[in-house]
Amino acid sequence: MDKHYLSPLFSPQSIVVFAGDTDQPDARFKQAAALRQAIGEQKFAGSIQYLDIKTSGTLADLTEA
Repeated sequence: MDKHYLSPLFSPQSIVVFAGDTDQPDARFKQAAALRQAIGEQKFAGSIQYLDIKTSGTLADLTEA
């Protein structure tokens, strides 16, 4: 059976969260911490990357970050 085109949206292999300043844990967003906890409780097996909100570039650049 072919994979549905929306499958990557509902079963991602990786997640990127714009979480605030990654160098200063105290400056991170509370929502990012809540999201991290929720994803951890779901036993997400993929990779999770937390980026600074000041990160800029194209989507291709972000995939390499």
